[in-house]
Amino acid sequence: MAAAASLLHVRPAVVVLDLDGTTLDADHKLAPATAAALRRASKAVRLIFATGRPTWDVQPFVDALGEPVTCVLFNGACAATLRPHTAPVKRFLEPLGGERAAQAYRAAIECGGAVSLVLPTRSVGVATNAKHRAQLAVLDRKAGSAQDVVADGAPYVCEAIKVLALSDDQAATASSVRLPDGLDVVEAEVHVEFVSKGVDKATALRKVLGDEMLRTATVAMGDGHNDAAMLRAAHVGVATANATEAAKTAAAAVSAWTNEGLCVARELDALLGLPRRSRLQRWRDAYAEERRKYAAAHPGAANKWLHAVLSPVEWVAFLAVLRTWSRAAVWALQACVCLGTAAARPPSTLWLPPPPPA
Repeated sequence: MAAAASLLHVRPAVVVLDLDGTTLDADHKLAPATAAALRRASKAVRLIFATGRPTWDVQPFVDALGEPVTCVLFNGACAATLRPHTAPVKRFLEPLGGERAAQAYRAAIECGGAVSLVLPTRSVGVATNAKHRAQLAVLDRKAGSAQDVVADGAPYVCEAIKVLALSDDQAATASSVRLPDGLDVVEAEVHVEFVSKGVDKATALRKVLGDEMLRTATVAMGDGHNDAAMLRAAHVGVATANATEAAKTAAAAVSAWTNEGLCVARELDALLGLPRRSRLQRWRDAYAEERRKYAAAHPGAANKWLHAVLSPVEWVAFLAVLRTWSRAAVWALQACVCLGTAAARPPSTLWLPPPPPA
């Protein structure tokens, strides 16, 4: 039986998918069967791609799907909504910053291999010999796009979102690198990458979904070191059969299939076979999303305490509405929503309509 479906009684509201090593095959292509499963799933659950790839390397997969997809990019430094054949709509973008980017660049140079600077709109490779150029060529084949190659990356460092140090032994490089303060190193397939400390897929997903939705209604699937935090944070984390030990340890379950064995397609189809979420669960999901928006708009401590106090009262009102649909219960729910959201939304938008009938 599929790993994710065996741990759930109903469909999740959200499914988060890593790309390389998980959704894509060994040639970093989207298999037709996987694409078909993604299209079926997009009609029943919210799909999110969470990847280390930059925007321009994910856009072709969204174009092939023909469906808009929310994407966590650059290993958590950016989130954007990608639509087929349309410019992306960024939700947030967190570059390394001048001094931190310079430190990451110096640390990458000390690793001895080629360096790739990932910028907001392109990548710039730094190569000083034939071996470096060969390493960059391998990275280009994996990504499916070519980067500009220069001998000195210093003029581009200030724009960097992350810095890649290409290596023939990623584990040894990651363990031996001298890491400056404020930076983390992440081991990947053909390189290690330097990112800001605290920037990862799990942190980005909390911004996109909110902590409640991530913890209670999300399935995440991945295979690499950079997926471990996401797999731990999700309600159900599933590692592919080809995953690293770090990912398998972090996950709640390990799938029987690899990315070559259409793991994502099989797991998604099994999730779609589960009963759909109840009216109460879907209403809870809707209000969790609203609370995420309010918290993002008003991050003050008073707002957080207000929602913490009102949350159990809202639940009582939800149950009363669902069981009786009485006028008093509806007004009680309306009052809770108004109290919790008046500071964040105009009065005309306070009321959330009930979810569609099951």
